[in-house]
Amino acid sequence: MADRTLVRAAGPVLADGSGTVPPGPADQVDPADQVDPTPAGVVPAGERGRLTVADRVVRRVATAAAGEVGGVVRLRPGRLTDLTGTGLGHGYPHAEATVAGRRARVRVEVVARWGTPLPALAARVRDRVQERLDDLAAIRADAVDVVIVRVLPPAAGGRTGGGSGSSRAQS
Repeated sequence: MADRTLVRAAGPVLADGSGTVPPGPADQVDPADQVDPTPAGVVPAGERGRLTVADRVVRRVATAAAGEVGGVVRLRPGRLTDLTGTGLGHGYPHAEATVAGRRARVRVEVVARWGTPLPALAARVRDRVQERLDDLAAIRADAVDVVIVRVLPPAAGGRTGGGSGSSRAQS
């Protein structure tokens, strides 16, 4: 029996066995036939300009984010006056922000529900505000200061956090 060897060529094999094909006119690409990756009339991303996020956008995102946290009481302007006798001119949560480019410093004021552990509440508000600013506005919050301006006692419409007793919040 004779040994058989199978040889596979990676490319075309010429009659002389050299395996190379000289480039011909079919191998050359006409520059007019090349596809431009940028559609006509569209400016490449690096040349389009920049996006500016206004302070008020950051304030609104921070206000909404703080209101999403359990234990934070959302109040319309003037509602705190009705509940506690203290007149305050805006609703809660309330945020102020200073934006510089893609960075911001934010101050969020919240009203807490009676029975909510305040340090944990402040940490959750801070984390939520940072997360939402990053997700929705591509803004990095260098600082988020959380101020708990009031704790609503149960008699003012807040619910107790599972505890019983007659102690009331001192404000």
